[in-house]
Amino acid sequence: MADLERFVSTTGKDAPGNGTTTNPFRTIQRAAADLHTSLAAGQTGKILVEPGLYEEVVVLTDNMQVLRKDGGDQVTCEVA
Repeated sequence: MADLERFVSTTGKDAPGNGTTTNPFRTIQRAAADLHTSLAAGQTGKILVEPGLYEEVVVLTDNMQVLRKDGGDQVTCEVA
C-alpha cells in the first residue's frame, strides 16, 4: 500500500485546499487531520512543507512524518 502525501504552503488554503501540490493546505495541522482520516492500516502519511514559518499546534500520530518539500534534510520545530 502506497504512502499518502499532503502538501503545505504559507500561501495555501485549508479550505478549499486539498493538500495537493497545486492546491496545498495552509497549516500543518490541517494536513495531519486530513491524513488521520485517510490513512489505512500500515500506511505512512508524509506532510511535505514549503519553507516558511508555521505558528500552530500540531498533533501527529505515530505513522506521520513532517518533511521539507524541497528535499532538505531538516525541519525545525519548537515545542512549547
